[in-house]
Amino acid sequence: MDIVSALGTLVRVAGTGSFSAVSRERDISKAAVTRQIAFLERHFGVRLLHRRTRKLSLTEVGQMLIGLAKSVLEGIETIEAALRQQSASPVGLMRRGNMVAAGHFLAPRLPALLAGNPGLKVELVVKRPVW
Repeated sequence: MDIVSALGTLVRVAGTGSFSAVSRERDISKAAVTRQIAFLERHFGVRLLHRRTRKLSLTEVGQMLIGLAKSVLEGIETIEAALRQQSASPVGLMRRGNMVAAGHFLAPRLPALLAGNPGLKVELVVKRPVW
């Protein structure tokens, strides 16, 4: 089972106070939510929730884990955002062969292109027309 997903489920269960609400939110069965919480309890060897007929509450260890889990989940979101941004930026060498007139058009625009895309290298080859 995926521990990161299970930690996210635990955080949401603590936030909503309900297994049913989390199952609706995540479009999974209530049993799947229960299995994820049980997985965490087995994995860490501790009880995380006090389950009563109409109320859930976190144990002391559960409260501590929620704080740590939120930090971990935020860190993962930061990593994913950084990698998405990195993969969205062009990287590599761009070669462009142009006529002299087109070179005059492109040359002033290159600094802005390169400043916005630090991983990009541009090589312009100016060709003279053959008449």
